[in-house]
Amino acid sequence: MNRIIQLLRVEWIKYRQSSIFILLGSLYMITLPLSIWGFYRLYGLTQSTEWSNEEGPLGMLASVEASLSFPRIWEYVGYLGSWSVTLFIGFLGIIIITSEVQNKTLRQSIINGLTRKEYFTAKVGVLLAISTFCTVFYTIVCLGLGTYFAGGVDRILEDLWAIPRYFLMCMGYLSFAFALGIVLRKSGFALFSYLAYVFMFAPLLRILTYYKLNETIQFYFPLNVIEDVTPLPLFRVFQIIGGFQKEAPVPLKLLEYSTSVPLALLYTLMYLGVAYWFLKKRDI
Repeated sequence: MNRIIQLLRVEWIKYRQSSIFILLGSLYMITLPLSIWGFYRLYGLTQSTEWSNEEGPLGMLASVEASLSFPRIWEYVGYLGSWSVTLFIGFLGIIIITSEVQNKTLRQSIINGLTRKEYFTAKVGVLLAISTFCTVFYTIVCLGLGTYFAGGVDRILEDLWAIPRYFLMCMGYLSFAFALGIVLRKSGFALFSYLAYVFMFAPLLRILTYYKLNETIQFYFPLNVIEDVTPLPLFRVFQIIGGFQKEAPVPLKLLEYSTSVPLALLYTLMYLGVAYWFLKKRDI
């Protein structure tokens, strides 16, 4: 345990004044509240109070104030936060490894006596720390906005499982980015590949799989599973009442949390396993 603490202290010294860490962390902290403000403005234009007291799917179509009150706020902010995590925090998973490969500090760490296992453990500790930071900020935002819009905290304890789900979503994207960084090794190429896969190839692969293979397998692809850990609540409404089914290129389906959470955990461990295997086998 003392060794792990020592390794994490070294990592903290590396990154506490890193401009890229400060920039991306700040962008995450800025864009999450801004996205909620945008949601408030856009959703507020079509708000309806007819279903504000509904507990089921129709309650998710209630007024924007009801949507940003407990317990619904956990899911709405979780979905909005997943975009900020994907765009900014995911980059950190790549940078923490590719920057050290390109600057030869990875090699120097091994030469100085650090084993590859210890080096990997330190990096996983950084991923856990980043995910914890993002989750704490998400929780603070939800508590603040939920209290404001609800006018109280009567239902604050409902759906608290959204907090560990948000943490798992962060670790999922970070682990994927980290594994990609170790495999590709160059920051620019890895960052481009990350964005291209998340926003272009993964959706395209889902569509091709749906039309060429079967109607269910694409819902269990890694990034789709991680997305379904913190989905947009309205998607469940559309799925239940049948909205957008005909227009969508792929049928709308959200995995239940009892399925998406274990699978997301499995995929996260798989990404870390791939990263460790490449770190052990490749020349540094």
